[in-house]
Amino acid sequence: MLLIVALVVLLAFLIAAVAIWWYQKYSRFFRLINKIPGPKGVPIFGNFGDYNIPLEKLFRDDRERNLKYFPIYKQWILHVGAVSLLKPEDLEIVLSSTKHIKKSRIYDIFYMWLGTGLLTSYGEKWRMRRKMLTPGFHFNILQGFIDIFNQETENLVKSLQKHIHEPFIDVVSPITDFTLKSMSETSMGISLNLENGSNKSYKKALLEFSQIAIYRMTRPWLYNDNIFRFSWKSLAAYKHVKILHNFTQNVINERKKSFRTATESSYSSKKRQAMLDRLLTAKEEGLNIDDDGIREEVDTFMFEGHDTTSIAITFILLTLANHKEVQEEIRQEIIDIMGDSDQPPTYSNLQELAYTERCIKECLRLYPSVAFIARDAMEDIHTTSGYVIPKGAMIHIHIFDLHRNPTLYPDPEKFDPDRFLPENIQKRHPFAYIPFSAGPRNCIGQKFAMLELKAVLCGILRNFVLEPVDKPEDIVFTTDIVLRNSSIKSRDQMVFLFWVLSETTQYPSLVLSNPKFNKKSKIYDVTHMWLGTGLLVSHGEKWRIRRRMLTPTFHFTILQDFIEIFNEETAVLVKNLQKCLHEPFINVAAPITEFTLKSMMETSMGISLNLENETIKNYKKSILVLGQIFLYRAVRPWLYNDKIFRFSWKSFTAYKHVKILHNFTQNVIKERKKAFKSTTKSSYMNKKRLAMLDLLLTAKEEGANIDDEGIREEVDTFLFEGHDTTSIAITFILLMLANHEEVQEEIRQEIIEIVGDSDQPPTYYNLQELSYTERCIKECLRLYPSVAFIARDAMEDIHTTSGYVVPKGAMIHIHIFDLHRNPTLYPDPEKFDPDRFLPENVQKRHPFAYIPFSAGPRNCIGQRFAMLELKAVLCGILRKFVLKPFDRPEDIVFISDIVLRAKNQIRSLVGIFNENPQIKRLAMLDLMLIAKEEGTNMDDESITEEVSTFMFE
Repeated sequence: MLLIVALVVLLAFLIAAVAIWWYQKYSRFFRLINKIPGPKGVPIFGNFGDYNIPLEKLFRDDRERNLKYFPIYKQWILHVGAVSLLKPEDLEIVLSSTKHIKKSRIYDIFYMWLGTGLLTSYGEKWRMRRKMLTPGFHFNILQGFIDIFNQETENLVKSLQKHIHEPFIDVVSPITDFTLKSMSETSMGISLNLENGSNKSYKKALLEFSQIAIYRMTRPWLYNDNIFRFSWKSLAAYKHVKILHNFTQNVINERKKSFRTATESSYSSKKRQAMLDRLLTAKEEGLNIDDDGIREEVDTFMFEGHDTTSIAITFILLTLANHKEVQEEIRQEIIDIMGDSDQPPTYSNLQELAYTERCIKECLRLYPSVAFIARDAMEDIHTTSGYVIPKGAMIHIHIFDLHRNPTLYPDPEKFDPDRFLPENIQKRHPFAYIPFSAGPRNCIGQKFAMLELKAVLCGILRNFVLEPVDKPEDIVFTTDIVLRNSSIKSRDQMVFLFWVLSETTQYPSLVLSNPKFNKKSKIYDVTHMWLGTGLLVSHGEKWRIRRRMLTPTFHFTILQDFIEIFNEETAVLVKNLQKCLHEPFINVAAPITEFTLKSMMETSMGISLNLENETIKNYKKSILVLGQIFLYRAVRPWLYNDKIFRFSWKSFTAYKHVKILHNFTQNVIKERKKAFKSTTKSSYMNKKRLAMLDLLLTAKEEGANIDDEGIREEVDTFLFEGHDTTSIAITFILLMLANHEEVQEEIRQEIIEIVGDSDQPPTYYNLQELSYTERCIKECLRLYPSVAFIARDAMEDIHTTSGYVVPKGAMIHIHIFDLHRNPTLYPDPEKFDPDRFLPENVQKRHPFAYIPFSAGPRNCIGQRFAMLELKAVLCGILRKFVLKPFDRPEDIVFISDIVLRAKNQIRSLVGIFNENPQIKRLAMLDLMLIAKEEGTNMDDESITEEVSTFMFE
């Protein structure tokens, strides 16, 4: 009996094979398709072997085929003929037509789950459902959804913050929760409890079903559900379908309860109209939809509305993590439009985010959530390349490859948001960009998705800085119904490094990026006698509280107000330098130190300084003396402890200078307290500038965890770090520009082009535009980091990349000066080359290859403040002076100190005031006379030659 059954099956197979062979050989369908180029297949089976491979390889092979056979090619899988179209002109013929709206038979595999909902239906049913559901995404409805997006974004941010202590964060799970909850509350009108086991089962069932769907997709004989039931995978498939259907049925049942008592529904009271409500209303009104139809659409929208959006968010975060300059520009746009970080965006705010939208669109170009769609040809299609696609053929549309077509997008792998500037969009074919499909069957929820993406980016980028763990080039894609990374498929994760914006970090380096290693080394104990345990030297909970307390002082809106002070003090500095123009050279250290000290006092402390005061001079002298004593102690570990140090012969001098420093800061605090108690009389407060000291005084008054001693610690810390490091940076920047006149001139030209007239002070936005100037500043800070050495304590064993283990308790020394001159990171490291900081060159280096402001959670809180101050002072100096070298970089002799100091004060400049050519000639002559006196190769005849030349020129 079994033999007879086997023979019957074999005979049926042979008959089917012969029928397929005859059909392929003699039918019109076969002849038309076979005129189209494509990979060679085998008789009967066609190209089936090309698909019966691992899904990662299938994805790669598809890319190769699309490249090789562009713009059109055919494939056979048994009797099924498929034609791939890659040219936007051909895609327009298919997608814009109302005749070719039937999804390909590939989509039959979703019937068991989605039925014939909006994704899979066609004809009259599709038109009726589309018409029924479209009002659910009307402008007025979308406006009502913004509150939900903001609330769920807030929940997502809180969820991510719980993982800040971890070396990286797997974003897939929390983002999937975010999109699932957002979809449920907006379109379904119910709130989900994601701790519920059924919700976890839903997400798992969705992933598992997707894999089975792809298995069926490459086996045409399994497209039909009746035949698929005999497959060994059908049991698992129906098990997952049951979970998915139960989930959506529960959603429908839950909504039905509140739908019947709409007046009691908080959702209805907010006048938000859920898509599910429209379906329930349609059924009650006797329109052509029943319970099965409602479940079909709920299944469809729950899947399409959350899975595709979560994938989009994941890849957007990946891209922004790997393009920091773009990430920062989005962040600035968000802050510019929305202002205060606690204010959620409104609908109109989101509409204004033009640059953010361009970035989202560029991410969706590179990573379309749905990389492949398919249609059935409902009639013969005449392509632009001259081929005819016969009626009944499957049409494959590879969105992933369309979006990376180099004729449409030059350098297609490059991330470039400017591709979506209006003038650039106009140059492209309208069907060159179709992440939401196109034509009559385009995505009904694309405006919904764009608002959701913008809202979640606002929340994330105002609270976090993204740093990469995964790189785009490391992503391995797998063939799936949506665009998935194979690691997501297997591990359900794509990882990034997140840090709270106020605690910015870098790539997961072993020490600096790890919060466990945020305790400064015991070397810093030598500063306790002066700085106490302020922000520089504290650790643990005290450091976290203080950092959080002080971070608002350096908020974008506060920094904007500081520009006026920087400009005022720069004008004073310029006048001071002009007074010295009759001298043979200018010692820049003293006036620059005065500039940075006054700027720090007026911005962060809220008071103005009289630098003629003897107290001020003593303050500056005490810092220098104490710095040398600290170095003396740093190399004598037995003197780290203050109690033991008191027996040292240097302790008397040290405490004398500490007393001077403390008296100075105590006077600053007292001075500010007077104004603080009568803020209406304070010119500072009238200008609405928020002083860091005000923040500390307010915190104390409000009972926060800080007292008078804590305030003094932070004032001591900020006055030292905020003025001394910046004055050193300015000094070395001027030294380098004096010795590289072509760079100096290029900066000057950029300043003039952006800021304009020499008497017009720069605005905040002017300073932001000085990109070449910023590159030059960064290159100067590479060569001359103000703090050349930092140290941490190992709080646990550290396994280094070179195989050694640094034991818990060891001191870790980080030599920034040498890191920045590593020839493997910076070829020809002694050369001054601002182009090292072009975005494309920065991306090639390890993020921890450049750390002039340290890095990780304990990076410099005031680095943006410093960059603005440096740009502002350069604008003032270079618009008034031409810098000429006196000292040369190679002549500088450094000494060990707590900051980078030269042994001798730098006489780097001959100041030449641009508006006075007589001064220019006098300064040049002075230089030559000094050179002769110092015995250099210059005599009277040479001097006469040069003077004659300059007088003539």
